[in-house]
Amino acid sequence: GKDGRCTVFFQNKYCQETGPRGGKGYSRIHLDHDVIRSYGPETLTVEGFLDGEYVLRVKHYKGWSCVDKRTNFDKCMAESKATVAFYMDIHQYRWEIGTHGYTHDIQWVIAKINGATREVTMCTPELCPPVSDPSDRY
Repeated sequence: GKDGRCTVFFQNKYCQETGPRGGKGYSRIHLDHDVIRSYGPETLTVEGFLDGEYVLRVKHYKGWSCVDKRTNFDKCMAESKATVAFYMDIHQYRWEIGTHGYTHDIQWVIAKINGATREVTMCTPELCPPVSDPSDRY
């Protein structure tokens, strides 16, 4: 992705393909299933991690109508009861909005994953600063 970022969404379903498939240094991240006529579930697969840090974020598509511009609070996302299930190796994680990570604008910023060690750490604004993207404006 741009600036070393890999962002997977409905218009960019694949990213970070490097090295021979199955070989050292190979990583492929892809959106397996994208629900476009209702709300989820959507699935994403990471076939391998490269060294570096990964931040798992969920973006509320078309969410700006619900954001209080003074506080950056997305009422619709906060009340959505959204969950994310994440499976890695033999570990399973299940995160709920409002309980895990934090929200900022139209993003739910959940966890940071160390690609080398596969350590998973819950995000805070200090650990995983919010990313503002001009294309987020609808």
